[in-house]
Amino acid sequence: MSDEMEKLFSKYNKLEEIQKATKTNLQLKIELKDSIAAIQELLNNRTERLILNENKFTCKSPVISDEIEVFFKVMLAINTTLRIDKITQIILRKHEELQDFIKTYCQLRTYSFQIKKCDESSCNICKPPRTSFSVFQSLHFLSDPMSSANNSEHYAEFNMLYGKEISDQHQPSKIEV
Repeated sequence: MSDEMEKLFSKYNKLEEIQKATKTNLQLKIELKDSIAAIQELLNNRTERLILNENKFTCKSPVISDEIEVFFKVMLAINTTLRIDKITQIILRKHEELQDFIKTYCQLRTYSFQIKKCDESSCNICKPPRTSFSVFQSLHFLSDPMSSANNSEHYAEFNMLYGKEISDQHQPSKIEV
């Protein structure tokens, strides 16, 4: 980052302040992205060298702002009072319509967030399913991992768990070694 942008950047203490500044200062946005890119690449390269159970780790690219805007338009269908510049977990918890939507249509876990539309004709959020009713009714949230009954060192196969209500207690971060 140039000295000028470093000096400007050092004035900000919060991520919110940095985001606001990059909206009005394109040069800061570009230089900040460029300075982060090298670190991201280094971390991705190191992470992708890791192996767990003979499987290499993979890194995904971060979401681009266009995708965030598309997702936010969907959120506005749920609650029109939301503001894209005012989204934190604390703020979102205060929006009852959004919380009701999450409880009704979503499964929130440590490693995943899944949404399943409803088949209610009166719903003003979900579009009608494009598949047959019987196929739609057979769709379930993806199951959380669970240890295999035969070998606790391995996880059970997907087809044994799909459609069953499983707790998230078997997630790697919740298993005591």
